[in-house]
Amino acid sequence: MSDRVPVDEELRHGVLLWQAGQYVEAHEEFEQLWLVEVGPRRHFLRGLVHAAMGFHYLTVGDLLSARSKLGSAANLLEGFSGDYLGLDVDGLRAGIAASRAVLETGGHAGPRGPGRAMVPNLTHSSVDPTGWKPEE
Repeated sequence: MSDRVPVDEELRHGVLLWQAGQYVEAHEEFEQLWLVEVGPRRHFLRGLVHAAMGFHYLTVGDLLSARSKLGSAANLLEGFSGDYLGLDVDGLRAGIAASRAVLETGGHAGPRGPGRAMVPNLTHSSVDPTGWKPEE
């Protein structure tokens, strides 16, 4: 039996939007949840809100705003377990760190500049007892 937490049901739609590259819409989904939460969950959701907007800014080429939002997202997500609410938080943090490093060294992911290639997948933790997958 796995000790992993299943993906929180309320997050699923936002995760699907993220996976589809619809970061503003994912931001709005996470923000609706954040507005009514309290405690650590609220803090975590705020991190997702900032990450989604940071990656939106990145994909549209607003590198200054991307740096700012991704920096705050990194701070907000710090200290949460790697599978908090059933998400691969470690993978998300690593993706944010990699994107921030690229932005800090000139802001370009390659010859075509910043874009979706720098955005980490927001996925369920490696084992989800409910069997849910973001691709569904």
